[in-house]
Amino acid sequence: TTFERWDRENKEQHQNQWYPFGSKDEWEIAAWLAQNVGHNKIDELLKLEMVSQMLVFIIRSICIDMLTVTSKYMFFKKIDQLPRRSGMKWICDNVTVVGNILGEDGKALSEELELWRRNPVKCVRELIGNPAFCEAMSYTPERVFSDEEGKSRVIDEM
Repeated sequence: TTFERWDRENKEQHQNQWYPFGSKDEWEIAAWLAQNVGHNKIDELLKLEMVSQMLVFIIRSICIDMLTVTSKYMFFKKIDQLPRRSGMKWICDNVTVVGNILGEDGKALSEELELWRRNPVKCVRELIGNPAFCEAMSYTPERVFSDEEGKSRVIDEM
């Protein structure tokens, strides 16, 4: 898979396991920022005096390399070094939707909309090929119950 190839190449180049980030702590901060904070806010955070002082404290007290992410540009440059989801590009289709309200001319009003989507087959292939999920996947049917006695069965599409 993409992830396994990327991991193998990093090991061959003797990169740390958190590459392209310098440490586990830096990886965790980057993951949290990428999931919870907008682009402009990331830049603002990294420019705060308190964050700069914390970086200096970390360097002096723990003797580790300085946090290598000091701006939004550097942050997203590191994110871009992570393995990309192959075939997971967004596709935009323009769709004309005709409504049930009539305009002044007596014709139904219509609107041009953008429909953003991804290829679901490639999404599933990417998820199945991601080693982070290998322990959580099961390909056999199972019975699930909402009570400990096993009397109230949960029926689900998945």
